[in-house]
Amino acid sequence: MNPSLRLLLLSAALSAGCTAPLKATAPEGWPELQTIERLNVAAEEVSAACDTTDRIAACSRVNLCAKTCTQYYREGQDTPAIREHENAHCKGRDHWFSSVLADLLARWKRGEECSGGVSKQDHDNAGAAFTLMLLL
Repeated sequence: MNPSLRLLLLSAALSAGCTAPLKATAPEGWPELQTIERLNVAAEEVSAACDTTDRIAACSRVNLCAKTCTQYYREGQDTPAIREHENAHCKGRDHWFSSVLADLLARWKRGEECSGGVSKQDHDNAGAAFTLMLLL
């Protein structure tokens, strides 16, 4: 790929808040979930809900048994780009290089587990892989 085009794509992705690109579709059989938004949540509470010690903007926690997806947005972080990203997680879309939600769905179908979410590590891995792909 042309180096100038790579840089342009990387800049566009980062300016849009897209640090962790998503898969185009959800896994087959992903149920419709009720979205619950928790806005202006303290950073510490978001970190606890998202199973991380890092200060992240937002995350989504899925409970397939209850058919809910709770989104946690840190104070001032409910931007359109971040909301679109979290809504996609509630619809079952994993990051490009992850299968966290697809794996949760498979465990739920086997009756093993109901809830989970996409962690900070998943975001970092997907964003790093996407950045590396653009830079290569």
